[in-house]
Amino acid sequence: TPEGFALSIGKLSESFATTLNAVVTHPQSDSYVRFDGSFQLTNKVLNGNVIVDSQKISDFINANFEEAHVPAEYNIPMALGFDVALDPQKLNLSNIVIKYGNTQGAGMFEMPLGAINEPEIKTVFNFTDLDLDPLAAVIKKSIEKYEEEGFIPSFPFELTADVKAIRASYQGQGMKELETLVTLADETVTVDDFKVI
Repeated sequence: TPEGFALSIGKLSESFATTLNAVVTHPQSDSYVRFDGSFQLTNKVLNGNVIVDSQKISDFINANFEEAHVPAEYNIPMALGFDVALDPQKLNLSNIVIKYGNTQGAGMFEMPLGAINEPEIKTVFNFTDLDLDPLAAVIKKSIEKYEEEGFIPSFPFELTADVKAIRASYQGQGMKELETLVTLADETVTVDDFKVI
């Protein structure tokens, strides 16, 4: 759980945006999450910038998210930043920039809110370098845990992920110009248009 928390709120107003600054720290993993932005009470709008910086990202995630299973060998520094825009209709994360080990990339994330049916999440990422080993390890650990507990995960959303990488690697094998489209719908994951050199 977080060890430190700081919050600063500007003067509340129904006519103007109110500034909001918050920082959460986790000394054990040498990590912090920072938000700088504003919100409007009348139309329930939140805008700002989020920065996540962690020297031991596995420890940070596993300590703060009960269902997380990030292997210890991927406990390496991560820096993540993005702009957030939230209103009653949608959540939009733009200008996402991430650096994690050998992985470097940028992207966006968009999710409608308040939908009667399962929301359709859309995300696009373009990487200069993409290390697939950590992602594969997390998926493997999660599957093993679900099999041990006899649990079948349910996803209350649909997802479309468009991923491209100039360079990628998996188990030491280098690849170039990776492109794929991943969809999650009706509890089924589909990988389409997978291209790699």
